[in-house]
Amino acid sequence: MDYNFTIITPDNTLLDKRMVRLYERLEKKYETRLVPFDEKVTAGEKSNVFVLPFSLTPQKTNEIKRGIPENSTTFGGSITEGAKEIAMAKSIRHINILTDEEFCLENALITAEATLSLLISSTEACLYGMRIAVFG
Repeated sequence: MDYNFTIITPDNTLLDKRMVRLYERLEKKYETRLVPFDEKVTAGEKSNVFVLPFSLTPQKTNEIKRGIPENSTTFGGSITEGAKEIAMAKSIRHINILTDEEFCLENALITAEATLSLLISSTEACLYGMRIAVFG
């Protein structure tokens, strides 16, 4: 089976380095497109694999699922019951990568590093001795 990927980005700018890295890796081997989620997902009709942003409103998740072609596969976080019903009706396989322990550990490390980077660059105080909790 040939895979064609559509990565649905949170907006027109690719601020999330994970999505950029994913795009760069996929485009070397597969036909890969980037689509901002305010654009109609039907723009990716010839894609059969869709990567969704993690933070979507239930309404937006349902809208995206409606635009995804039948018999496709989607990767992302958890989805609403409405989106699950749409996926079942269209034979869309959804993989919740937030249930993958290895992915979650790596994602937590990236999140913690990014948070510390922001803390260090935006404060003049020394972090040593501060009471800081970082959750990934």
